[in-house]
Amino acid sequence: MKISDFYIIAMKYVKYSLLAAIFGLLVFACGEVGNGEEVSGGSSSSKITGNSSSSAGGGNSSSGTVAGTSSSSNETSVCQGLYCCNGMPYDHAINFCKEDQLYPKCNGKEYDPYEQGCFEGKLYPKCSLEKTRGTCVHESLLRCRQEGTGEDKIIKPQPGMTCEENGIITGITLDALDNNRVYKIVQIGNQMWLAENVKFDPSIYPPEISIAKNGKCYGNTAANCENYGYLYDWATAMALPENCNGTNQNCPNKAGASLWPGLCPPSFAVARSEDWQALVNYAGGADVAGGRLKSKSGWSNNGNGTDSYGFNALPSGYYTELMPEGFIEQGSRAVWWHETQLMSEAHYTTIISSDTEAKTNFQQKSYYMAGLRCLHYF
Repeated sequence: MKISDFYIIAMKYVKYSLLAAIFGLLVFACGEVGNGEEVSGGSSSSKITGNSSSSAGGGNSSSGTVAGTSSSSNETSVCQGLYCCNGMPYDHAINFCKEDQLYPKCNGKEYDPYEQGCFEGKLYPKCSLEKTRGTCVHESLLRCRQEGTGEDKIIKPQPGMTCEENGIITGITLDALDNNRVYKIVQIGNQMWLAENVKFDPSIYPPEISIAKNGKCYGNTAANCENYGYLYDWATAMALPENCNGTNQNCPNKAGASLWPGLCPPSFAVARSEDWQALVNYAGGADVAGGRLKSKSGWSNNGNGTDSYGFNALPSGYYTELMPEGFIEQGSRAVWWHETQLMSEAHYTTIISSDTEAKTNFQQKSYYMAGLRCLHYF
């Protein structure tokens, strides 16, 4: 090889070494390569300058930032002078960004969308199966969360019903047959019940109406009828002739109707055994349902309940012709007739003060008088 050829090769090596050194200095000075995305992990927001703000995402930046200025408090970034979420600009006055998802503010406030939801400008907790009581938002709709079974405890209130903060769904109805008496009603799962026993006096029926009219106030005291409701024999509760206490033939003759109104207010009916069973199942089963349906006061021997649904079961007692004293167990027992019957006997549900059970049994229609709870039918 000639000396001149060696000289030419050496000069080319020096030239390429200088170019490589200059390129390395440029990379070191800029700290980034490519299209402006960070090399290291972290937020996926695009950044060029890397400037940051420690504010809570207030108004637009006045520093002339191009793209990628981020807020360390709410993960909001600024792009082209506007707030952006996952690369898209948005109006920060009405929305906010959380983990690259856009959410509407609630009455101008940000919130944790995993824990809360907005309904008509007010924040409520999100519905979940773990939290068992109260008003909550489910899929942007107001719901009531009750103690219940499975998904059924997240309840849509029926029209005219109101969610209360403790999960009880309440309303009222009028009894046109009883001088527009006002009854409280409660929604429990998919059922709607009177929240008190029927207080209709059957003696006000005209004599020519041939139905049983046997109703008593406990102890023959009118105040007990207002506080606890009337006690009826079965035929009277069902608004049927007296002979229906001894037979089930044409008692009632429903003619295709699924429910029988009895002495209930309009659009309500005497609950059947399957209706009571559905209530007991929803309230946790026979062993605990009684405690959840009992009122919070009035029961003897520390037998008060939690009244988890507003059912407000009071210890109204009952009447029987088979005992000399007649009136028995007010303060310690509640008894309600079912529509369901067996010839001269009918089913009933009872709750007592000494435990939390709700029990179903059957008894002679004509020898006993018990309370009446009614179920709304749609």
